[in-house]
Amino acid sequence: MTPGWRTLPPRLLAAAVVLAACAPAAPAPGSAPAPPPAPLSAAPAALPPTAPQAGAPPPAARTKVRIAYPSRNPTTGLIAVEKEAGFFDQYGVDAELHQINSPLSTTAMIGGEVDFNQLGAEPIMSAHLHGADTVLLSCGTRMAFWWVVGKPSIQRPQDLRGLRVANSRQGSNLYEVFQLALGKWGVGAEDVTIVTVDSDPQKLLALHNDAADATVVNPTSFPRASELGFRAIADLGELDIEWPSSCVSTTQRFMADQPAAVRGVVQAYVAAAQWMKTHRPESIEILTAFTGSDDRAAAEVGYDTYLKYMADVPYPSRSGLQTILTTIFSDAAATAVPEQFVDERILRDLEASGFIGSVVQR
Repeated sequence: MTPGWRTLPPRLLAAAVVLAACAPAAPAPGSAPAPPPAPLSAAPAALPPTAPQAGAPPPAARTKVRIAYPSRNPTTGLIAVEKEAGFFDQYGVDAELHQINSPLSTTAMIGGEVDFNQLGAEPIMSAHLHGADTVLLSCGTRMAFWWVVGKPSIQRPQDLRGLRVANSRQGSNLYEVFQLALGKWGVGAEDVTIVTVDSDPQKLLALHNDAADATVVNPTSFPRASELGFRAIADLGELDIEWPSSCVSTTQRFMADQPAAVRGVVQAYVAAAQWMKTHRPESIEILTAFTGSDDRAAAEVGYDTYLKYMADVPYPSRSGLQTILTTIFSDAAATAVPEQFVDERILRDLEASGFIGSVVQR
């Protein structure tokens, strides 16, 4: 295992078993789930352009932090670029990365098992509405960009009426965004049957085994879907649904205890995202290794998708946060405002100081 990459802590593993037992069961598409991806290998990475030069004074001691990420998909691979290309080190952070599925990763952060999350905004907001001190620091993408793929007979989204759609469980980003998309297409939620399947490989397997007629997947799964004979039904990115993702979050108590570490994590996030723009080959190599596969085509799609929707200055979109609030049915959500979930002090300071302007690649 590459140093700094860890598996789920035992206490959370027990919680995962309990939650899995209580959750709606996903259909067995016909074969055992694929084995987990291999640990991230050390990908050769060019030093960031802002790396310290020879002869510069040695960097200050780094602060150890634990950061959770939800999956090893290329569209979530910015965290791998931050680590493998040296950005965490550069900004004084000794980052230990944990793959923990959402929403367990948010539970882990609230419980002190990890210090940060890098995932969508919705679970962080939901936790806050339930009294947790979770807070969003930045969100690199603001638009939903998943794809609906399915059998060749399905020509348009309206053809999904009466059909089975394999999708992630209720409360997940993909589930909620798909519900919003159905409304834009004039299709009622009651008109489709959701088959709960969480991972993209299992969703495609469900299609292949005729356990579903269509599915909602990351753009990186589209090449494989095409190979299996399925067609693109809809690009959710064309619907302009604001749904902030690739967000850095922490807790208010960690911000108070370790302000320098929080600043360093945000700096690494901003600088790595910009570095990717002018380092396509190196970035794709890191993203490919991150997935634990040799599927370079998926990594290329992930790279292009992330850069297409990436914001230079990753302020969480207020209108996007408001969209998320409309999908959370609770009294607390009904009276909440986007500002209560966000702390932008670090981002604003980095912009005012010239840091962001110094790393932005046009």
